[in-house]
Amino acid sequence: MIKKELAPSIIHYTFPPRRETSYFGDAIVAIIDGNRALLIDVGYEDEAKQVIEDLSKSGITIDKIIISHFHADHLFGIHLLPDVPFYGGMKYRETLIFEGSSNEEIEKYTPNVAVDEPMIMTFGKHKLELIPFQGHSECTMLIKINDQFLYIADEIVLSTDGRLMLPYLCNGEKDIKRQRQLKAYTKLKDYSSFTIIPGHGPAFEGSKLEGYLRNLIIYLNAIIETDGRITYEEAMKKCDYPLLQSNWHEFNCK
Repeated sequence: MIKKELAPSIIHYTFPPRRETSYFGDAIVAIIDGNRALLIDVGYEDEAKQVIEDLSKSGITIDKIIISHFHADHLFGIHLLPDVPFYGGMKYRETLIFEGSSNEEIEKYTPNVAVDEPMIMTFGKHKLELIPFQGHSECTMLIKINDQFLYIADEIVLSTDGRLMLPYLCNGEKDIKRQRQLKAYTKLKDYSSFTIIPGHGPAFEGSKLEGYLRNLIIYLNAIIETDGRITYEEAMKKCDYPLLQSNWHEFNCK
């Protein structure tokens, strides 16, 4: 685990890849107010445990949780914090059903507060805005932090060493999820003034956002224009640099 303080009382925890064939690891953000913390995402249980133990060394306990979207690598650590209230996107059920969750699991993962429109919340001296943002999944939320940082979950995925990766299109029929992700990329262009915190990979300045989005849009348009009948190499021809995790391309084309 790597621990980096992005600003006073805002900590970005990042983890190594879980598989040898992966370039990316998971992330958890802790926002500190005195002896309590709000977590954005909780990773898997072993990752959540490391963060909980690290914070406890300073006498800090978890007071609230925001789940950016309901995929296992952002959610399953919540098992260690069953009594902590958490926020999530209103369409959490659709994502959990798509992921094959049972009715019992859906009940367990139902957020205390389901967010269906932009919502301002304060946590001590910190101001956060939760923004429903359909893209990678139907239930995704972007989280603004103090009008300086933007947690974007998996809308852009970077490797542990900061290289851009392919998108991974989730939830829905192929045409729907491709168009949804393309629309999300277009909307993300409005956030170049923020420091961007991805759900996988290191934080980066918004000045890099336009270039990342341009390449992701080029790749995705190549798939849309051919209805998925295109190789990874062909889809990448007009991109400025290769996008990692090429094994996701086949899934994106389905």
